[in-house]
Amino acid sequence: NAQGEHVGFAHDYLQLIANKLGLKLNFSVSRWDQALERTKLQENHLLPAIYQNEKRASDFLFTKEYFRSFDYFFAKTNLDITNNPQLEGLKVAIVSSHAAEPLLASTYPDLDIVNTNNLADAVRLVLENKVDLIYDSFTAVQYLLFSDGTLNIKAVKPIDDANAFAFKVDDIEERHSHVNFE
Repeated sequence: NAQGEHVGFAHDYLQLIANKLGLKLNFSVSRWDQALERTKLQENHLLPAIYQNEKRASDFLFTKEYFRSFDYFFAKTNLDITNNPQLEGLKVAIVSSHAAEPLLASTYPDLDIVNTNNLADAVRLVLENKVDLIYDSFTAVQYLLFSDGTLNIKAVKPIDDANAFAFKVDDIEERHSHVNFE
């Protein structure tokens, strides 16, 4: 959130699990690409909301999915893409290291992808007319837009498949009483 606190559905879910198991969780907040890197280096033990894909499956172990989320393209309310289904000549902001970036690049070859540090930066770029679209989870974007009172950005194009959220977990057998995660 704006105060730099780790909040949201995944946070609450993990806190519930921790309370039931008697675990103490240390939360940290950073850019997504940094969180991924620190987790690869085993500085963090969990990532609470991560899309699983082939590349990540080779880097991490995953729990079973606990939530499914649909990704959407979002745009200012005055942008009409009905006559441009391939999004040719448009720019999309996406959080750096998003699992769907390779899929977007192959599905929409004429779409210019602009990486951002976080979702709030992607929204800012749309509002400043520096990009045309945002790509991310419907739930995450709607939450941010609602929290900020942004009314002139809307979902304009869904992606057909839902993404499964899972927890990234360590490959360790012993139970921890102290866990670090992003």
